[in-house]
Amino acid sequence: MGKKSLIKSTDKKTATRAKTTSPEKSGSSAKAPAKQKTATPGAKVAAKTKKIVKKPSPKKVGVTKKKITIKDLLFKKFKTTSPGKKFSPADFAQTADNFTAPPFIFSDNDKDNRKIRKLLFNTYSMNALKVAAEKAAAEKAAAEKAAVEKAAAEKAAVEKAAAEKAAAVKIPAEKSDPMNKTIKFAAIGFSLIFIMLVLSSISNSYKYYLLPADGAIEIWQGDFAPMGKKPLLSIPGAEMPIPAKSEYRKKEVFPLAFNYYLSQADALAEVPGLPDFEGIKTYLHQALDYATDQASMKTATVRINTIEMLVLLYKAEAAAGQATKTSLESAINYLEKAAMLDLDATQLNLIEEKIKAVTEMKTEVAAAEEAAAEKAAAEEAAAIEAQKASAIKEDQAADVENPAKTGEAQPATEKAAPANIKD
Repeated sequence: MGKKSLIKSTDKKTATRAKTTSPEKSGSSAKAPAKQKTATPGAKVAAKTKKIVKKPSPKKVGVTKKKITIKDLLFKKFKTTSPGKKFSPADFAQTADNFTAPPFIFSDNDKDNRKIRKLLFNTYSMNALKVAAEKAAAEKAAAEKAAVEKAAAEKAAVEKAAAEKAAAVKIPAEKSDPMNKTIKFAAIGFSLIFIMLVLSSISNSYKYYLLPADGAIEIWQGDFAPMGKKPLLSIPGAEMPIPAKSEYRKKEVFPLAFNYYLSQADALAEVPGLPDFEGIKTYLHQALDYATDQASMKTATVRINTIEMLVLLYKAEAAAGQATKTSLESAINYLEKAAMLDLDATQLNLIEEKIKAVTEMKTEVAAAEEAAAEKAAAEEAAAIEAQKASAIKEDQAADVENPAKTGEAQPATEKAAPANIKD
């Protein structure tokens, strides 16, 4: 306080002295400023005090702060905050009773959805495939037999027509006319040529050709004609068999296509993420079209059934996760469909164990739902009883507050008492 008062007093003194020695008011000469340098001791004290009270320089940027310890962080307190607007979920139309699982596969095209749904619910068995294979082989043999019989019938018809024609134009002097013999031989020759053309067309349709094309092999099949061929399939990355042939048979060519589609299905199954079951099944069905023996057919069929089983297991897991009586029944239905597939013993045991576990879960959930219903009924009954008791207490309290009303109601009570005793 003393230092501040001293600074103020010296400032006032220097100010008054400056006013009295101002060159404008005193009219002194230009040497007046030089005299001000020899100021009084009070001015010197004021100058010294001004130097003393200089403002402190600002802190330099980058000064190291006190290091925060783990203890400080543990015991540090933060202010609680609350959101400006509380979140309230929207009302959903679906509840636990009417919940429906989302579709496993969805497409914007309804036609594709129906096709995919139909494929998902297809079931296959080894017996059905054997019957289909035997039926296809029988149809093929019947077609070949019919083609041969047709060719023979056409040949006979041609010969018969030629014979009838020759008989119609026959003249008595046939033996002596060399022109009639020429016509007859021409008709027979034409019939033989026609039969040869039909047989060569059938033979050409059973021929296959392998042609290299830019890192791939193209499979061509002969047309139903004496000559000509058409492209059947291109297999990328395949190599020509050694030794190469000018033409091949079905059993030599179809295994190449079967192995190609099988490898494509395996490659698609190894893609990271959820497997594309539809794409894998498509490749397996294409491989099944080129199977030439029972082993190949079994390989493709087993993989198709395994994919069907995985899809049904996924649906069962999704349904069982809802943990309701209805959803657990749906899960059991999916598992029973999987058990009907042509699977090996290990897969069937897995499905049977899952059916058993889901059935037990269904029993527990049903018991829990029944207990919850009984508890809710008991609570409702208790609430009704509590309401009745509260109403009785309120009536009794009202009777105590209004004695006159109690007196009027007393005879009715007395009359009702004998009836209660009689009961």
